[in-house]
Parts: sequence; structure tokens; C-alpha cells
Amino acid sequence: MRFSTKFVVLVVATCLTVPALAEEAGQEVRQQIEAVHMKWLEALNKGDVETVATVYTPATVQIDAFGRTLGVNPEFVQGLHKKGITLAMPIDSVQSLKGGQAAIAYGTFTSKYTDPNTPPGQGNWVQVFERDGQGWKIVAHASSRAALALNK
Repeated sequence: MRFSTKFVVLVVATCLTVPALAEEAGQEVRQQIEAVHMKWLEALNKGDVETVATVYTPATVQIDAFGRTLGVNPEFVQGLHKKGITLAMPIDSVQSLKGGQAAIAYGTFTSKYTDPNTPPGQGNWVQVFERDGQGWKIVAHASSRAALALNK
């Protein structure tokens, strides 16, 4: 857990220094990134491993409250679904990087579960995207819970 928090702090600190190199993405790029992000989010909520694989690369790094994974971890995706996850992650901003060949998106999230043993959460997230042919792939995702809700 401590590694995850340090990584997220590093990512967020980097994001705060990136604006000198980044610029707000144009409408077309933002729509493309939003479409990939929503496809990924819907796939996580449904436990759809195959769809997650279409938006990840084999080397995609994901770090969150559950740990660190590389590429698609089917057990993780299906495990979230079995816990009855409902994850909401609106995009606050999309910034272009590397001359438009990469982008960073970030926002806040809320998570709720039908499994009474898994508390809901909220926090912040960041994703890095790279162009892959005519489309986009998620190459990194990090999230950090800002607060844990207590079971009542």
C-alpha cells in the first residue's frame, strides 16, 4: 500500500509540473480519449476482460488500492465484478503530450460495491494514453482513495 500511495503522489506531482509541456487537448482528441476511457470503465463495471484488453497494451501499468498489475489481470477484473462494483470516473481534464502522440487525463472517482465486505471509496485518478495507429491505448492508470467510507 505504501508503494501505491508514493507512486500516486509522484504521478500527481508530475502532472502538476507537466502543464509547461502540455496543453489542453482539442475537442476531437478529448472525445477520442473520453470514448476509450468510457469503454474501459464500462468493461470494468461488467467484468469484461476481453474489452479491457482492447484498450490496454501488454505493458499497461495499473496501480491502485488493490495493488499493481501489468497488462490485463483477468482475476482482478472478474473479482471487481463479483464484488458488484459500480465505478464512476468522470474526466476533469485531458492534456496533449508529445506533440499529440500521448495524452493525460485525470479526475475523481467513486466506487460502490454490492459486496457488504467491500467499503465504498472515493478519490483521484490519472491515466496516460498513447496513440496506437488511429486509436488510443491506456498505458498507465493510477488511483488513490482519498477517503474510505465506513460500513454502517
